[in-house]
Amino acid sequence: MMDTLKPIPSVPDNLLRKIAEDYHNGEIFSNINCDSYMGVFLSLVTMTPQPPDKPVVPEDIDVVNNRDLIADFFIEEENIMNRYNDGVKEYYENLDSYTINFLPSVGFIYEYSTKAIKTPDVGGLPLFFTCNFLNHSDTKKMLEYYFELKS
Repeated sequence: MMDTLKPIPSVPDNLLRKIAEDYHNGEIFSNINCDSYMGVFLSLVTMTPQPPDKPVVPEDIDVVNNRDLIADFFIEEENIMNRYNDGVKEYYENLDSYTINFLPSVGFIYEYSTKAIKTPDVGGLPLFFTCNFLNHSDTKKMLEYYFELKS
């Protein structure tokens, strides 16, 4: 079972100032730097809940050589379907947690450029296996610090 995703908690002010400074100095790559950040921050792809695989009735197999497999399926069919239905229920609970609690709280997605697994090609983007998040209110504060540094 996937851990329930909760809204992103606030971080201390000194960390927001450090992130703003590092972002100003070009040490941080963020979702602000690109249109398609799902292709840059690869860990976001694995965070999305995935539906369970639907059980498949063994049909197109050699009945003579696989009769035990077919018999086992029909004997276990109720248990297989119960496990699948439990998986579907868990998927929707995780999806609700992801879309209702977590996603709306994401304001700033970032990672330090030194953690890129691939550096940008000409006109390309870096790739990251990891990323960090700020919630909306912390993003607003951090960007205020960033614009103070910029001016």
